[in-house]
Amino acid sequence: MVFAIYYIMDATETSRKKSKMRQASFYIGADNETGEVNTEKIIEMVSQRFDGATIIPATGSWRGKTEASVVIIIGHEQSGDYLKRFAQALCTDLKQDAIGLSNGIDFELVTLDS
Repeated sequence: MVFAIYYIMDATETSRKKSKMRQASFYIGADNETGEVNTEKIIEMVSQRFDGATIIPATGSWRGKTEASVVIIIGHEQSGDYLKRFAQALCTDLKQDAIGLSNGIDFELVTLDS
């Protein structure tokens, strides 16, 4: 099983004005053609759009079938429409029927200086 935790803090992160962030989670199953999760592609797509993320391997179920899955958790300041478009891009690039999206939990980056 592939396990990856991926987080990058932008160099300007500590200098940003503090603002209320939200947490979003994306639930992604295995590629419909290969039956595998393309973690490298997921990391590439996430890192192009967000400062950081945690990517957790999981086992999911879709339409009665168990499959390898991944949960992506991000802290963000994006609109719900932006997140939905990202989920749709994931669907296309990862050959998915659907991607689960949970959005709206308060999220804060805690540093030694906060």
